Amino acid sequence: MPLKLKPPRPGKTPFYYVRGTYLGIRLDRSTQTSDARAARVIFKRWKAEIERGEYRHAVPEPRPMNVKPTFASAALAYIQAGGERAFLSPIVEMTGEASLRDMPIADIDQMAIDRAAAALFPNATGADSKSAVLYSRQRRSKACRDREAHSAPEGLARQEIRVLA
Repeated sequence: MPLKLKPPRPGKTPFYYVRGTYLGIRLDRSTQTSDARAARVIFKRWKAEIERGEYRHAVPEPRPMNVKPTFASAALAYIQAGGERAFLSPIVEMTGEASLRDMPIADIDQMAIDRAAAALFPNATGADSKSAVLYSRQRRSKACRDREAHSAPEGLARQEIRVLA
């Protein structure tokens, strides 16, 4: 689709937008002006910059494909999405052989969870300590879903409070 200068959308934005592709460069960018003449000047400037190979717009760096997400990166994404950090903090801050923090998510299995639970809650019964760690893992893995999808079942929430308190 060629570059087009789009007029302001009432109720959405007062600014003109430039949208489309020109010489392989994709634009979907606001001109930050509501004046039609100023927007046309900006449009022509961007088009000329693309033609000269000078157009630079801040684009997020692509993530390297060989980097495996870790428990810590998934926990951070969950917290940034609005999730609670209370149950994740002890697991992320844990160090030592049983630590899950730097472990790739694909490598977290039942044995890793059991080791982390035993290290975090040495005096808890097996079921209680595993529930707290498993619940944190479940919450972390569902960070991108809606809030209702990752609310704890009533019994599990009580176990966590008892174990973590």
